[in-house]
Amino acid sequence: MLNLIFLNKCIICQKILSKNQNYFCNKCESKTLLDNICPKCSSYTELNLTNCKFCQKMNNEKIIIKAIFPYVHPYKQSIFKWKYSGIRKYGKGFAYILKEQLNLNIIDNIDGIIPVPISKERLMERGFNQAHDFAKYLGTSINIPIYDIIKRHKNTTRQYSQDKAQRQQNTDKSMLLDISKAKKLLPKKKTYNFIIADDIYTTGATISECLKALNSYCEIGIIIVLVVCIVI
Repeated sequence: MLNLIFLNKCIICQKILSKNQNYFCNKCESKTLLDNICPKCSSYTELNLTNCKFCQKMNNEKIIIKAIFPYVHPYKQSIFKWKYSGIRKYGKGFAYILKEQLNLNIIDNIDGIIPVPISKERLMERGFNQAHDFAKYLGTSINIPIYDIIKRHKNTTRQYSQDKAQRQQNTDKSMLLDISKAKKLLPKKKTYNFIIADDIYTTGATISECLKALNSYCEIGIIIVLVVCIVI
């Protein structure tokens, strides 16, 4: 009976996995964002990759976005289970598949991984920060340190039902740099390149606030945003 309860299942479709499979079945793993996407922002694009509409709107040469899945069913449901049902092994699974598909050349000069923070209220409610779990497992697999140096000082409302303008207003001035941590943890250098890890990328409002917090302390070269799902 216990063997049936603890069977290794795909974290997307719940199909029972064979012994040589990790976290995902072949079907779900094959549906990751690999084809017809912009190499800079992971949004779907036409064959002319030099003219991505989303990149034109974003207008920030410092930011590169890499995502695993589109934010649609059934991936959306897996994110929900991860965050609100506390199934923390999902973070390890998502980090595993991202590492498998990541071009390691783009992270050659990365100084550290910064997880997007959640508020104290949200942390008490869930018991963990899903972005921190994702960053921790990812950092271990690619041998890059985690710097938990950004804090959320504004408890924003949940954003899944908000439009772009509402999200920007909701996240405005929501992030602060923990300067004492930054001074203690970061190596001393002129320009830093960071990975920012989160579960979902929507309008970019949260990442923009993280970038503002970092810019208040240091000069930023490149920011690579690594997320599980992207709204495209």
